[in-house]
Amino acid sequence: HDVWSAVSYVIPCIECCGRRSLADVCAFQPPLGRFADCLMGGGVVLGRRFPAADFDAARLSSCSASLAVNDSRVAQGSGAEVPLSSPVQAVVWLANHLNSRGLALQKGQLVITGAACKSTAFKVGDRVTATFSEL
Repeated sequence: HDVWSAVSYVIPCIECCGRRSLADVCAFQPPLGRFADCLMGGGVVLGRRFPAADFDAARLSSCSASLAVNDSRVAQGSGAEVPLSSPVQAVVWLANHLNSRGLALQKGQLVITGAACKSTAFKVGDRVTATFSEL
């Protein structure tokens, strides 16, 4: 509850995941290597800011998300698919973990809590859109 009260905005976004390795190389990597490769973010496209005070934190888990490439839906999911099954719980875990190491989140810092639906490949020139319910 204390962590949620410190959140100023909910900002839906599309994370553009990058890779260091080609798919055929990843197939032969151990699990930790594949995980590390997934941490290579290529960028993020931020949506509109919504005041966090306008949201019931518990309902963010039921918010649905869909991803379309060139107007064709390629993925769907919900806030329950992020780590710890809740965007709020993911932030709480991060805040507590940082605190245990003598660190803290800073005011105004952007925290991306995890994917509500799977990402998919797209090419330069593709039109990529995300739709989030209840936002």
